[in-house]
Amino acid sequence: MKKIITLLTTLFMVTALSAQTVAVWGIEDDICWFCNESITMSDLLIDELVHIDGIKVVERTRLNKVLQELNFQNSIYADTDTAKQIGKMVNADYVITGSVTIMECDLIFTARTIDVETGVIINSSKIKASSLNELNNRLYGLAKECVKGLYSTNIYLGTWSCYVGDDYYEITFNSDYTCSIYWEGETEKNGTGTYSVEEDPISGGQILTINGRFKATKERITWSSIVAFSGKKSFTMYAKSGERGGKKTTFTKIK
Repeated sequence: MKKIITLLTTLFMVTALSAQTVAVWGIEDDICWFCNESITMSDLLIDELVHIDGIKVVERTRLNKVLQELNFQNSIYADTDTAKQIGKMVNADYVITGSVTIMECDLIFTARTIDVETGVIINSSKIKASSLNELNNRLYGLAKECVKGLYSTNIYLGTWSCYVGDDYYEITFNSDYTCSIYWEGETEKNGTGTYSVEEDPISGGQILTINGRFKATKERITWSSIVAFSGKKSFTMYAKSGERGGKKTTFTKIK
């Protein structure tokens, strides 16, 4: 008997996929004199980052509070371990750090983007300017380089597991938006399908839709729900198994 499993929910949960959160910290020689004017590179960079779609920036007041709790100063050397620690405390996905160097009449601003979860430097860029006007004109380009690719990454890629009631699922999301599904209930089933991600126009979150078909039993699943991420390896959505009602389900990335 062909079973159609359909679940559409309008529960308004905010997902981390709608934006990536970055913190700007640890710019060496952040406050400097350039062309006879005092400038703070962190503030200038933040001003540009907030205008980039898909990026949220941690407020300086919130960051400074954490620094005070940790007894850190903004000028402390920003090694990756410290950047990871601070990033996690302010719930940032990435920390942007760097250095400012003045050579003769030129200012060189180098910035690095560190993944808070892995500690890996994923982006690096620098600009050289001989005047404040030139610096301001080029800083937006530097900000774009710092967050290049962060807000377009498909965070679903890989294999995720979940329980829906007593049934166990493993779903592998591929880069071409196909997926393979392993379903262990009363029997074991293997299926294939597709998935899509779209923005919810009301909540601003993102809706994940999974369509799967199990050829041997002719069963199908269609799960569609706003998702909420907790870090990069766990998210929740509403799903159901068989004819049972939908439940809030946690997906965990296993590979």
